[in-house]
Amino acid sequence: FMPEISLNGFQHTTYIILLVIWGAIFLLNFFILLVFIKSKEKIYLYYSLFLTCCLVGSTVHIVGLGWIDDGRIGTILYERRILESFTFIALFFYCVFSITLLEIKKQDPKLAKWITLLALITAIYGILYWPLYPFIKDMEFSFFMISRAIIMPMCLVAIIWVSYKIQSIFKNYFIIGSGFYFTGAFLAILRETNIQIPFKSFYSISSTAYFQAGIFFEVICFTLALSLRVYLIYQSKQDKTKKERDLALSKVLASQTQNNSHLIFNSLNVIKYLIQTQKKEAALSQLSIYSKFIRNIIESAQKQQISLRKEISIVNSYLELEATRLDYSFDDKIYIDNAVDLDRTMLPPMLLQSFVEKFIWKRNYLNPNFYIFKNDINETIILLINETLDFTSNEELNEFIDKNYEYLNYKNERILLYNKNHNDKIYCYHSNQINNASQDFSICIKISDKNHGFSNN
Repeated sequence: FMPEISLNGFQHTTYIILLVIWGAIFLLNFFILLVFIKSKEKIYLYYSLFLTCCLVGSTVHIVGLGWIDDGRIGTILYERRILESFTFIALFFYCVFSITLLEIKKQDPKLAKWITLLALITAIYGILYWPLYPFIKDMEFSFFMISRAIIMPMCLVAIIWVSYKIQSIFKNYFIIGSGFYFTGAFLAILRETNIQIPFKSFYSISSTAYFQAGIFFEVICFTLALSLRVYLIYQSKQDKTKKERDLALSKVLASQTQNNSHLIFNSLNVIKYLIQTQKKEAALSQLSIYSKFIRNIIESAQKQQISLRKEISIVNSYLELEATRLDYSFDDKIYIDNAVDLDRTMLPPMLLQSFVEKFIWKRNYLNPNFYIFKNDINETIILLINETLDFTSNEELNEFIDKNYEYLNYKNERILLYNKNHNDKIYCYHSNQINNASQDFSICIKISDKNHGFSNN
């Protein structure tokens, strides 16, 4: 609610300046609150409370302009009471915000204590001024000048101290913003005193307008500092994610290089043996499978994800190579539900192949059967089941799992990293059961649709 007001030239200029400042600070405060709600970082709360106190001061003075012509002296005094209280409470939040922004406690504890003392003095004065105002209103101007005579030098010391002792990318924003803030305060003090300034235009606006103008330019500086801070945090998260991704990729490539080197050289030896024994057709067949497998490895090695169809092709080529090398016929079967889109279902490269390879080398997982289907909530389920185990007891199987826990955990870490960077999510776990009726070891991989979460089944 804004009262109908009749403004002279002085009031009109002040009114326009305060209204523009009020609108700008209000919008900024709104966005700062949104950032705080999103990030939950206290620094944005401190700055929002500082802006809120400034808004209260601007609102009271704008509304108060309409009361001067009506001669409501009591209302004007009430306005000054609010302005003084909220001015010093705002300075309290300003100090707390500055300590957090510049990380002063980490760099200079003594300076942090100095600014904390300044903040406590301003908070106590601002809070006590309200209830004590009826008793000190006759000495209002004296309190106005004494409080500034104490606070201004302390602030100046803090700014100089920061400029010499604190190393921060935000330091220049703080110094320039604080310069605007205290320049506005100083001009407001001059406007309130009887000191004659030889410029008539200096008196064309009120002391509050000078002070609010200083706050406005200070707000611009600190908004730029906070914008830079948000950008740096975002950039840091991006760099961290990239480093994690690169580290995981290097681990994967190192693991693949180590494992596949055995397969490559062993396969070449098999081809050499087939050629030496005059088994040319078998050698050509093996060479064709070998070249296809190597091509698939090279194509997928630098990719973050490949299609399920491509992964199945890699697994099939791998099993064919190992069957020839081990002189063993893998009785593997792949059952695929028609509802599964093999080309659009994505997963990390050589994830299935790495599980198959691990257990073949352990001589415990020789007949992998794949069941690929969709469940009720659109998750793609890849179930790798082996029914010809060499274990005779659960204890023996559990001992094997314990020995390979690091490997299984590594695969899960790789999947966790994949989940952080892709909309489709993957979850992997193993289960085992050995009893008189059956011996069963399985690895289950769930790939969820981007619009659904994981089920418990």
